[in-house]
Amino acid sequence: RRDAVVQAIEEVMPSVVNISTETIVEVRDPLDQVFRDFFGPSWGRRSQQKQHSLGSGVLIDETGYVLTNLHVVRRANRITVTLADGRVFQAKQVAVTFKTDVALLRLVCESGESFKAIKFAPDDDLLLGETVLALGNPFGLGGSVSRGILSSKARRPAIEDQSLDVNDWLQTDAAINPGNSGGPLANL
Repeated sequence: RRDAVVQAIEEVMPSVVNISTETIVEVRDPLDQVFRDFFGPSWGRRSQQKQHSLGSGVLIDETGYVLTNLHVVRRANRITVTLADGRVFQAKQVAVTFKTDVALLRLVCESGESFKAIKFAPDDDLLLGETVLALGNPFGLGGSVSRGILSSKARRPAIEDQSLDVNDWLQTDAAINPGNSGGPLANL
């Protein structure tokens, strides 16, 4: 029963994290502009609401760097990362790329603390049609896995008749479960 798929999951899952965010959004009453026009610019009922989102990520370095999708953490005022072993850390955005929807986070932790980082495969060692696994930790409920194949190594989607200037996207038919955005895609 412990085949290559199960072994790959056992190897990768300790590096997969849950990411929850809190974003404070200013909310205005739709009638504010009418009242401001009538009573003056000091009028207005502004309030703040907290929005929460959840996604996944993967530890890529033993010192606490996490890779995720930008849409998981974009505009977040607070980022909380829960590791597979249950430990919880705050995180800060280090770098983002809008073009590829990628964000690099750094866990806020004690100096010298060590984490189980994923091992990267060589980028030139991909076989069209090989088995791949999409892993995540959706909604803080624990590990989630879907299985598929590597469908393309050179996908270049066009947007409104314009070429995308990011070459060689990987395409897979493995389902991305809700909350798995930001989790790793692993081969065996």
